[in-house]
Amino acid sequence: MTTEATMSSTYASEVAFFNKQRFNEAVARGDYPCAPKVEGRARVFTARDVMGIWLYGHLIDDGIPPAKAGDLACQFVNVLKFDPDIEEVLIVRDAFRRRHVVAPQNLESFKKVSLAGSSIISIETWDLRQQHKNIAHQFAKLAARHVHPDDAED
Repeated sequence: MTTEATMSSTYASEVAFFNKQRFNEAVARGDYPCAPKVEGRARVFTARDVMGIWLYGHLIDDGIPPAKAGDLACQFVNVLKFDPDIEEVLIVRDAFRRRHVVAPQNLESFKKVSLAGSSIISIETWDLRQQHKNIAHQFAKLAARHVHPDDAED
């Protein structure tokens, strides 16, 4: 059985280019509900979790409210559970101003099942290839047995 590589919260925040304190505040407020549970004294992050933080940071920077950004980031993490190497993800906006994260191959079925009479007004495509490479590189360098000194009390 192969275990999934992990890293500590400080490293995860650095790799995702998002401030660790801002992330911890978002988790505490409930804005980021899919954060990994605390194991022992520190949170442990997989590559999928780091990708979620990365997207969350970009959405916050784009002016999306934190709770909505957290919801979208969690949808994204869920997409990655089913397709961890996905190269693109779509953020679909409907006529009711709702946003949804959808894998490109699921767009047609999403339209039929999830829009409930609404229509798509925009689709934003996020290219994940470079971020997958960056995260894989950082995991090779930092993951599993490395705990950042700042994580002793998380």
